[in-house]
Amino acid sequence: MRKYLEESYGKENIDSVEFRIKDEGWIADICDVKLKNRAKKRCREFNDSFQQGYHVRLYMRKVCEDCKFADIPRQGDFSIGDFWWIEQYHPELNDQKGTSCILVNNQEAKDIFETIESQFKVCERVELKCMENNRKPGVKAHRNRDYFYKLLQEGSFKDAVEKSKNGIYDIVLWGNWSEKNYGSELTYYALYQVLSDLNYNVLMVERPKTAVWGPNEGTPLFQTTPYPSYACHELYKSKDEMIELNEKSDIFLVGSDQIWHHDLYKPFGEVCYFDYIYNSKKKIAYAASFGREYWNGTEEDVQETTRDLQKFDFISVREKSGVEICKEKFNVTAEWVLDPVFVCDSKKYVELSKKSQANMPEKYIGVYMLDIENRKLNIIKNVKEKIRIPEYIITDAFKKHDDYWSEEINLHKEAFCEDWLKNIITSEFVITDSFHGMCFSIIFHKPFIAVINEERGGTRFRELTSKLGLSDRIVTADVEQEKIKAICDQEIDYKKVDSIIEMEKERSLNWLKRALLKEKKVKLDGYDILLKRLLKYQYEMKDIKPRLKQAEEALGGRKWDIQVHRNELNEQLEKINRLEKELIDLKSTLNGSILSKVIQAMKAKKKS
Repeated sequence: MRKYLEESYGKENIDSVEFRIKDEGWIADICDVKLKNRAKKRCREFNDSFQQGYHVRLYMRKVCEDCKFADIPRQGDFSIGDFWWIEQYHPELNDQKGTSCILVNNQEAKDIFETIESQFKVCERVELKCMENNRKPGVKAHRNRDYFYKLLQEGSFKDAVEKSKNGIYDIVLWGNWSEKNYGSELTYYALYQVLSDLNYNVLMVERPKTAVWGPNEGTPLFQTTPYPSYACHELYKSKDEMIELNEKSDIFLVGSDQIWHHDLYKPFGEVCYFDYIYNSKKKIAYAASFGREYWNGTEEDVQETTRDLQKFDFISVREKSGVEICKEKFNVTAEWVLDPVFVCDSKKYVELSKKSQANMPEKYIGVYMLDIENRKLNIIKNVKEKIRIPEYIITDAFKKHDDYWSEEINLHKEAFCEDWLKNIITSEFVITDSFHGMCFSIIFHKPFIAVINEERGGTRFRELTSKLGLSDRIVTADVEQEKIKAICDQEIDYKKVDSIIEMEKERSLNWLKRALLKEKKVKLDGYDILLKRLLKYQYEMKDIKPRLKQAEEALGGRKWDIQVHRNELNEQLEKINRLEKELIDLKSTLNGSILSKVIQAMKAKKKS
């Protein structure tokens, strides 16, 4: 509060502060700030930042969330407070000045109260159940409480309240960061850390629940969630609801990994091209991947994707083949950058790995296999024979690999990201068929063998190793035993590798910085206007639903005037019907505008 007062009025100008003023009624929640020049500032929720934050519990202490004194039995002799909802129980006593409620909690208190009871003008005993509408135990602070205190350290009190109360961030980052895939999880962990180190407040958003390959709502792959609670947006039910994100930020970043793989677009919920984000917002893609060196969509898919990608202000891709796809297929310019796992400070991975509770041998071969099969097991066997230490195998979090579960194979299922990192960081040698398994082997200077995985995208293996001079470290599953032994004997010149990575890391980071700071290229258009109308209607629908519920409960038998609530119910139902019709018409208009653009583009292409 001290910061609020100093910023709002100046410490030297304040005479006194009265936190609760009741001259307009006890429930008015008014604060008066009296200044030394005898001026008085009356602060209300609609015009005062402190009141706004207070009423949504931004400042509520965490210890108050589980208050032991808010429930029965009470620890004190007496409990004294306001009698909330007095107008429902005893309307004639509601003089707007407040009615006190006294709880007599034990015999000693009862004896005392009986000696003073006659001195009250009005004193009436009520049943304890009348108190159930007072503050209940378990009231939670605002979900962005910690975000508020972070912002308070960075800027003004007013901005901290506004941004935390409304969930406003510097950047909205979309990606599959709850995927049960170690590489994908760590990709977004890395990107979040990079953006945070650049002093941006980031809101992470996942796929909607209705996506065919929906987000993971169960136990995350991280042993302990590495993100602040306020940094992860609650899951949206559908893509339509995600239009609301336009109110959260002016910069939207789609992250890395195979998010632009055409075969994954629909299963991911059709959200990775930001067609639900206003074109007036800055749209950036960092290290997006098509997964392979070609794009196999239909002509209609090409036209629709072209429209979406041309609305991006800045595009970078993870593979150089992606640069060509962007140019030849969609007529957009893209730049090749490093996967974010290389851009993030490696010390952060080390700290994560220290949280692992996995019991690994003193010396071992770290193995991460997405797809276990006999040929790959032979590779592991050959390496074991060569360097004579045991293996420690972590497999794909999605797969059980029960056919290969035996005492002869040191296979570990359901590992955490912390375990996965430790498996690589503390190993003597790494064998993997995972792109990110290979990336982290390089980051931590491990001798490694990468078994190329064509079905999951072989291009990314070849391009990265070629760039770093490590092409001889990748093999196919049917590689000969002699080649395996030769690779084991060959040392990697990581000094040379690091010099290339450092150069590319600096270039990639500078690209991201420029994209975040530069003026956006795409301007507001008719598409934005349609989306804004849609968002407006969706907000109205949200406002109606709780009111509708209240009316329904009233019709269920409360003592209030049933006819009044029946009229309210009918009004809300009529409004819902009207809004639903407008939404249908609006979506038709929106889809029609998209379709017409596609048709026009296709006609133009045929003419050319």
